[in-house]
Amino acid sequence: MATPKKILRSDVIGVIGDSISSGFGSTDGWMFNFMPSVAVQNFGPVSGVNPLRQPVGYMAQRYPSFAIDASPGRKVGDISGTIATTLAPFIALRTNVYIVQLGTNDVAALVPAATFATQVNTVVSAIRAAPFFKLLIWIGPGFTFENWPDGANAFDTVLDGIRDKDTQLAAAMAALSSDCAFVSWRTCRINALNATTNPTHATTGIYTSDGTHPTSAPTSANVTSGDNLLSSFTVPLLTFA
Repeated sequence: MATPKKILRSDVIGVIGDSISSGFGSTDGWMFNFMPSVAVQNFGPVSGVNPLRQPVGYMAQRYPSFAIDASPGRKVGDISGTIATTLAPFIALRTNVYIVQLGTNDVAALVPAATFATQVNTVVSAIRAAPFFKLLIWIGPGFTFENWPDGANAFDTVLDGIRDKDTQLAAAMAALSSDCAFVSWRTCRINALNATTNPTHATTGIYTSDGTHPTSAPTSANVTSGDNLLSSFTVPLLTFA
């Protein structure tokens, strides 16, 4: 767990992700749930104001601003070789908190563990060295279908699958715990799916629309949306001034 960092209303939260953050198909991306959740944390109620479009200047801001760079199919390796280019717009905005939501497509591509570790370290080192940096939160590989228990899901226990990359990311963030934290989307799934939320072991339609991308609205009386599930694990890592 990272040492709590005070998030100010003048701060900028930057997100680097894949289709889970950008939105895919019928979903809007989990950030559209996360942004309002941040906005109401001791910053006053949100009155239909888009956090992406705030007035400029500290006194004008009621809550942190957001910058998002997310594209479908993106892997860690897609940005590790061009990380300076990827970070340049965030640095220009004086981004303080970075949320990296990547790893799912690396699982699908079965990127070898040694390669993945090198790419992750490259990205983490560049972000931590960026001007104005306060905190990095990395969200690990997402669902690959929702049947349970642990081990019942495709790509979960195969070599270089979700469990392996989840473990690698958790270890990397733990080694830098003063300013880095990890959210395991795999753990979210394991903890949330059970005989009540998914009694038939359905592979889709509980927290995800297609087995991977989180739902924007609850799918039954027993569950919250997948977007809200991921937000609920992430917002507590931020301490608001």
